Amino acid sequence: KGPLVLPPRSTSDHRTRLRKYCVETACLAVPPDNVAPTMVRSGASTRAKMRLCVDHLLRRDAPLDAKEVAESVEFALRTYKRVLAPAAHGARPAALHDLCCGHGLVGLLYAAACAPPDALAVLSVDARRPPSYDAAASLLAEICPWLPRRCTFAAVPLADHRLCAPGADAPAVVATHACGALTDEV
Repeated sequence: KGPLVLPPRSTSDHRTRLRKYCVETACLAVPPDNVAPTMVRSGASTRAKMRLCVDHLLRRDAPLDAKEVAESVEFALRTYKRVLAPAAHGARPAALHDLCCGHGLVGLLYAAACAPPDALAVLSVDARRPPSYDAAASLLAEICPWLPRRCTFAAVPLADHRLCAPGADAPAVVATHACGALTDEV
């Protein structure tokens, strides 16, 4: 469904940095470095926003594996409307918690695709904050300037994370990278 489609091979075959993978396989054309990036527009389709994000990560040689980008975009495209549809009708910003987030790309993509941009606050949660989160957030903020004020990261063990204060509205929750016993905790 997303712009980056990986051929069926073992998952370890795609543990290659995004730009290198695309150059070697010619699965996506690498946008030229000397062309100004296209800003994500609020009125664009979710698919178009995701494509702009992938193109920008590719252009800027983001420190992310092709597999991680493909899975995150695919998940976001397939679940975005179902997860956030109830919040789309609310007057105040909705909240999304991306638990066991790894690089945090799913939450960043949700925030990039949200319209209007300030309608969603994203909290990415994982036991540690990888440097790739800051790199991806910074790169995507170049084309989605609202991301820094809408996305935060909490480096806490899942058991120590509180979804919401008593009496507060519960956030939408995704846990794309939760595996093994973590799925039971989520």
